[in-house]
Amino acid sequence: MRTVPVQIVCRSCAEPYRTTVRGGNTRCPHCRTSRHVRMDQEWEGPVTPDMSGAASRAVEVATRPAVWVECRCGHEWQSLARDRMTIRCPECGTGQRVPYRTDANTGPSPEGYRPPPPPPRAPRVRPAPVWEPDDDPEDEWEPDEPPRSSLADWMRSGGRNELARAFPPGGAPRGGLAGILAAFGARTPAAPAPAPAPAPARRAAAPRPARPAVPNPPALAPTAPAGAASVLPVDPQTLPEREQRRRDDVCQMVRSLGTSLLVWYNQPPGRCEALDTNQPSDRQRCPGIAAFAVRFRRDVTEADAFTCAAHARPLAATADRAPYITATVYRLR
Repeated sequence: MRTVPVQIVCRSCAEPYRTTVRGGNTRCPHCRTSRHVRMDQEWEGPVTPDMSGAASRAVEVATRPAVWVECRCGHEWQSLARDRMTIRCPECGTGQRVPYRTDANTGPSPEGYRPPPPPPRAPRVRPAPVWEPDDDPEDEWEPDEPPRSSLADWMRSGGRNELARAFPPGGAPRGGLAGILAAFGARTPAAPAPAPAPAPARRAAAPRPARPAVPNPPALAPTAPAGAASVLPVDPQTLPEREQRRRDDVCQMVRSLGTSLLVWYNQPPGRCEALDTNQPSDRQRCPGIAAFAVRFRRDVTEADAFTCAAHARPLAATADRAPYITATVYRLR
């Protein structure tokens, strides 16, 4: 509902102000004094040239008789809206059309008048499903074999005696698993299983000659880890210029993340370039073969770090520490 504003004068500070409240309380924006605004409130105070149209509309609305509007929910209220204007019910929010003003629907409400209740809705009755039997004899199902007897019927027909023969009291079941299955499946007791053949006697082992005692065994030299001889640093200046630029970019991006997992700059081609600073100095260089490529991206710069399967995911996870660097793992062909 669109309400025409009206100007009133505060009774405490004598300042005029405009409001859209009609039939309720409003507060002065200057001194916060409350005042009740009537439904037929007219324009108060000075009328400026820019508000001459609003003042005339406010006087027109105030002189318009209030009309009674009735909602489908049963609520009834008075409104100053124009005829045939759509307004919402203050109780249920349903849109209602304002009726044309007549002598019957304007003025005060008659004493003891109550709007008639809405007509009850007829309940929706759904028909019950009707089952029709199929009289076609060809569609009837017939079992392929007669029904088997239950375990209780088998126990009554002699199965208890067969179980007693298969499981003697105080001993192991006769015939092993075959005897148990025969007790459940056959009507006659199963034949005892043949005794296993005795295992051949083992030949006595010849006594071993005693080794001569060595008073002071020579100290063995420490062996190098497997693949350490092939994983030797290379001179980056001997590599192509494109390879040098790739190593410079990836080492700079990974080092800016500030983690313990870095990238070797002088690792030979084809080897894992991951550098784990948490390990001792002689085990920081990974001897694995490069099988994955971790592509780091910062703005428009991209650089790949070639790693093994064990260091691919941990190296890519270091990019989560910076929002401006991303990492993606690819498998090398």
